[in-house]
Amino acid sequence: VEGKMKFVWFSQNINRGRGLEEFLEAAESYKDRIEVVLIGNMYQSFYDEHIHHLTYVKHIKPLAQVQLHRFLSEMDVGLAIEIPTDENREIALTNKIWAYLQAGVFVMATSTQAQKKLLNETGPEFGTITNFSSNDMAESIDSILHQKDTIRSNKTKRYNAMKENAFENESQKLLQHWNYLKK
Repeated sequence: VEGKMKFVWFSQNINRGRGLEEFLEAAESYKDRIEVVLIGNMYQSFYDEHIHHLTYVKHIKPLAQVQLHRFLSEMDVGLAIEIPTDENREIALTNKIWAYLQAGVFVMATSTQAQKKLLNETGPEFGTITNFSSNDMAESIDSILHQKDTIRSNKTKRYNAMKENAFENESQKLLQHWNYLKK
């Protein structure tokens, strides 16, 4: 499979303290083999300090939800980088990781309790866990690059498997439970 491996990260705002500094440090060694797309409102100070000189990083302004999900489906690896700051970060699964999974995108996630549990349950074809350090992230990038063909060829399989977790299906479970409680 040709072309650079496409990594993506999105949020409303792109700024310090979101884990991107560590990832970009790790990614530098692979700059000829990867492309990183950051989606969101870029803080100028973050751009000036961390992004302006990186030719392998592209920035896109925030996208409407439908456009975002369509765009994500064109990516190879979604970054679910969570800084271990508090208990909530350990036990929460963000919309970001669900968006990646439901788009069929392979996930590179930091080792929070919730993300480890989710990726252990879905299996290794859905993503990989990394510790929150640039050295560990570099090892994960290297491993991902060695699995490039497999990751790309399993995209449709991941997408189809995650349809079961779409809101349309999960909401039916909630409605059934609600109707049960109303009886």
